Amino acid sequence: MSGLLFMIKMKPFKAKRVDKMRVKRFFLGLSLLLSVVVLAACQNQKISNLQNQYHADGMATVIKGNTKAKSVQYRIDQQAWQTAKVNGGTFVVTVPISDQTQKLTFKTASDRQKATVSKSTPVMAFAKFGMIYGAATQQNPNAVQIRSELLRRANYNGVIGQNNGTQIRAVVADQQLMGLTVIAQTAALKKAQNLNQFGSTLGTLAGVSGADAKTVLTKFEAAVKSAKKGKTTINTIKSKDINFDVAFSNDEIFIYMTHQ
Repeated sequence: MSGLLFMIKMKPFKAKRVDKMRVKRFFLGLSLLLSVVVLAACQNQKISNLQNQYHADGMATVIKGNTKAKSVQYRIDQQAWQTAKVNGGTFVVTVPISDQTQKLTFKTASDRQKATVSKSTPVMAFAKFGMIYGAATQQNPNAVQIRSELLRRANYNGVIGQNNGTQIRAVVADQQLMGLTVIAQTAALKKAQNLNQFGSTLGTLAGVSGADAKTVLTKFEAAVKSAKKGKTTINTIKSKDINFDVAFSNDEIFIYMTHQ
């Protein structure tokens, strides 16, 4: 009976009323805090150290910038967007040379920057180059043959011929040959046959481009001798409006051919 009386006398438990205004103020404050955090993160994604105007250096233009974002999106003119990874706060974008001025757009979540790459002078029409080079290799069969099916490409950036450690790469824009790169593996050049093919290829390409092949080969030989003596900088070889820039790595030799 006493237990029953206790239950009767007990006042029912009432939950405290939730202050709706307090809850509303809490969520409003939380939203403001999150907005500040997001804004601060976005401000850290600004792009810096970009120039307004760039000029091609050899076969391409290398553009470097800085940002705290994890990656940067970019596009050339109205082409598809591409992604450049950011390492240590720096991103690098390589733009192949072209006969047209190229406009680039870079963007992160909170910033957008623009830059322009100046146009370069073509060596000659790509189809014309293929025709002259094909005729030249008939007289000089030691030179590396190029893939004839690629001569129909209006835009191309890649290998057009290779053999015995020597490779020819081309940059083609709007059916114009913008430049050539001859790459040779130094180990392969230890064989007389491969060395002869490399020299024949370089000489043939120089002659086809309009340069004086004998002059180019003589200056290139002198450059190689300088490199063996420890000289790391090679002056540009110039012949009849064509530049030949030479670079070395531990395993390869690079010759970049472009119009002045």
